[in-house]
Amino acid sequence: MKKIQNLSESQFLRLFFAFTSVCFMIGAAFMPDVEQIYSGLWSIMSRPCKISTNYFALAGYSATFLNMALVCLICLGLYCIPGAKANNATTLGFLLTVGFGAWGINPLNILPTFAGVLLYCLVKKEKPGAQINAMMFSTGIAPLISDLLFRYPHAEVIGLNWLGAVLAIFVGVIIGFFLPAGLTHSPVVHKGYDHYSAALPIGMTAFFLRAVLYKVLGGTLPAAPSADTLAAASWPIVNIFCIVVFAACVVVALLMGCKFRDYWQLMKDPGQGVSFSAKYGNGPFLMNVGIFGLFIMLYYNLIGASFNGVTFGIIFCMLCTCNSGSHPRNVWPIMVGYLVTSLL
Repeated sequence: MKKIQNLSESQFLRLFFAFTSVCFMIGAAFMPDVEQIYSGLWSIMSRPCKISTNYFALAGYSATFLNMALVCLICLGLYCIPGAKANNATTLGFLLTVGFGAWGINPLNILPTFAGVLLYCLVKKEKPGAQINAMMFSTGIAPLISDLLFRYPHAEVIGLNWLGAVLAIFVGVIIGFFLPAGLTHSPVVHKGYDHYSAALPIGMTAFFLRAVLYKVLGGTLPAAPSADTLAAASWPIVNIFCIVVFAACVVVALLMGCKFRDYWQLMKDPGQGVSFSAKYGNGPFLMNVGIFGLFIMLYYNLIGASFNGVTFGIIFCMLCTCNSGSHPRNVWPIMVGYLVTSLL
């Protein structure tokens, strides 16, 4: 374990990403509907996936886990490109992308925006490894790519067609090309008090594309997924998987030599503009992954959350800032605020 503890921040985060990928792959193999894994994966990749699409209902548990594992592996592969360096922003982008893999992202709809970022590197004469984080954040627009591929401009799914493919690639490349510039200036707006710097340029892009594609050009806006689909949920699957994975992170952190007093020092950090893995080391960072994850699971169970694909993915979307400043001590007031609001 000392060798792991002594790894550089970038090397350790790559190892953590590989561990996450393996966990989802193993989870996919042990799901009760594993016989439908490949047909379910095709359903995920060949259908529109507007936000709140529950992949548990659309494709089943095994296919959802496999989809998340494949997204993990693709993201991990990008950080093997020469010049790519993993850091706290990488952790955010990786876990956020993986979380969306349960309700909106798949290995197909993330490729066009990746290509756009590569084009940006070519034009600016930058090494692609320097813009891998931008590739991760570009996946926030992935549901639009699926919509263009399989449905636009019609109301119903028409399947893959040449017009849709060309439009999806063109829009994805344009988004990926301009995103790095947006990411550069976004932190200036929120002064480091918001961990989701990509939300501003991606959100503005989404509003613009909605106006152009669905208002100016007359495309039909897709209906939101039926609320009935959110009923496909499993308390045992989500709880067992997450508790085992997060508990394993705590155990490994302890074996690496991390003490709870070390973690307490991390918990006293206000979290603004910080990288936990760089400031406190690999062990305390991994401890935060485990304890923060278990804290989220406790919250979910206390409020009686529905353990569907959307809420399952959100666990990892919440966890994504575990290396950028978030820990149980500074997020519990927000969680209590949501609970109070729901009661009101």
